Amino acid sequence: MPPVPSTAKIVIIGGGVVGLFTAWELASRGEKDIVIIERRTFLGSGSTQKAAGGFRTQFTTPSNVAFSKYSKQYFLERFPQELNPHFEIEQHGYLLFARNQEKLERLEHSYQLQMELGVENVHKVDADFIKNLIPELETSEILGGNYSPEDGWLDPSDVVNGLDTGVRKHGIAIFTDTEVTDIDTIGDHNFVVKTSDGDISARHVLVATGAWSRELTGKLGIELHMHPMRHTLWCTAPLDWYPKTAPFTFDVMTTAHFRPESGGLMMGHSNPNETSSTSEDADMDFFLEIIPNFLEIIPRLEEAEVANAWGGLYEESEDHNGIMGPLPGPKGLWIATGFSGHGVMHAPATGCVMAEFILDGKTSTLDASPYCLERFDKGELIRETNVF
Repeated sequence: MPPVPSTAKIVIIGGGVVGLFTAWELASRGEKDIVIIERRTFLGSGSTQKAAGGFRTQFTTPSNVAFSKYSKQYFLERFPQELNPHFEIEQHGYLLFARNQEKLERLEHSYQLQMELGVENVHKVDADFIKNLIPELETSEILGGNYSPEDGWLDPSDVVNGLDTGVRKHGIAIFTDTEVTDIDTIGDHNFVVKTSDGDISARHVLVATGAWSRELTGKLGIELHMHPMRHTLWCTAPLDWYPKTAPFTFDVMTTAHFRPESGGLMMGHSNPNETSSTSEDADMDFFLEIIPNFLEIIPRLEEAEVANAWGGLYEESEDHNGIMGPLPGPKGLWIATGFSGHGVMHAPATGCVMAEFILDGKTSTLDASPYCLERFDKGELIRETNVF
């Protein structure tokens, strides 16, 4: 691999889905003087390719609904046309159900908010509907739920591969196995990105390193109000009795969630006792603790075996929503991180607004102001209730 260039107009630190989408949007607007730096060997091998890949419009704030709508349409239409003609989406829906009155009222409130925000194709459903949708679910305690049949999930690897090919066709330089060690802030639009393979002078620098973003911003004396948190996914061996077209399903009482994957089930569960770390090991001890939550919902899982498991990192902000826009200090220093599990889901919208920030100094397609870093100091947190 050739050495990193000594200069570039824009340096994007992080070769995950957010950095790649931003590069693609910049290139689509004619900006090619871009360098992407990724410390690992393969693009997207941080948090992106460990994600469950879900996408949904079932949010409860205008900004998150808008980002979901934009991104969903992008994945359905533009991505196959512009980046990967073989790209496929499992559009089997999202189902959120409640097993106590408090959670049911929360879902009903979410439904009303979504109707007010113009979310289409979300329906209130009862236990009989859910039983017909997924016959192996134990529905005797289910009081109701919300179902969006047009949502679903995608393979993050397909997204990364399409973006990788696309940005390289535009001549954008990508350097893997290269670590950014520091950023010298000389003045407005005057930065030196120090890497393990040499220094790069740049007018714009975007920090898009996910759960590892604090390592860089901390050196700049900037508090990001986020921390890395491990989340584990477990996959069963193939199950001939679970419908392959079942939706991505969430028990909002326990946070147990699951969807079809490779003939079996992919399962996840929030861990309230997880402490901040950069461990990416699968947490099998926690799985043993929460097996009963899954068995209550799907008793036949007792017949299944876990075939695979892996850990990935959420970059979890204090209000569980993304952080994007300018960083304090000289002009030209940008951040896109803190997505708290929604990074892949909202990546097309994030790439769009970050490209607008960098080229225009402001956003025009979507309002990104709720995601600004300053909200934490101002106490203007995003009050999103549908966070998993």
